[in-house]
Amino acid sequence: MTAPALPSAPAASPAPRANRTVLVALAGVVVGALLVGVPWLVIGLSGPGVSGTTLKAPDTIGGLSRYQDALAKRGGDKTKSLVDGENADEVKNAERLSSAYHGAGAVSQRYADAELEEIVLLQAVRADSPEPFVPYVDAARLGLAAPQQDLERVGDVVCVIYNQPTRAGEKPAEDAKGVMSCQRSGGGLTVQIVVGSSGKLRHDAGAVAALIGQAWPKLS
Repeated sequence: MTAPALPSAPAASPAPRANRTVLVALAGVVVGALLVGVPWLVIGLSGPGVSGTTLKAPDTIGGLSRYQDALAKRGGDKTKSLVDGENADEVKNAERLSSAYHGAGAVSQRYADAELEEIVLLQAVRADSPEPFVPYVDAARLGLAAPQQDLERVGDVVCVIYNQPTRAGEKPAEDAKGVMSCQRSGGGLTVQIVVGSSGKLRHDAGAVAALIGQAWPKLS
């Protein structure tokens, strides 16, 4: 489910560099909370496809750095505490993901660009998973151009798509289609990327699938 858009805030005077860095970092934490709030769209499985072998997230994917590294480069009085908090959160997320998959090796890592505007959450587990499930909706019966949720395949990757409601017969706006998450699974490995609420990746399933393609061999 996509959260409703928030009203634009009035313009404010530029803040000092240190304070601005902290505000940007805190904004990243809020986005991170939204990312974590998006459910892992697969069901943990047990059986021969599960391995307890550990996983290590790559340092970068597709030009995005580990969120902690991007945050540290910006500096500021609160940077260390924010980085420490992010590290602790990722450990907890990996533990929960591993538990959901009956002890399989798991890792959770956020990535961001230098401006902390493009933020994604990578989650990987050493287990096979079913494809994401999206309920069927007869868009034509509801008078819509497309169902509000759908699946889009890009090679070995399956993405969960959200379509802004558009009346049947009307052309959807260029940004009407949003990517919620993309996933690839097979050979005892599942890699999923959950997309943040801002940035260009939000509207480009192919680019998100490419990120998974880059992370896949590093996690295999």
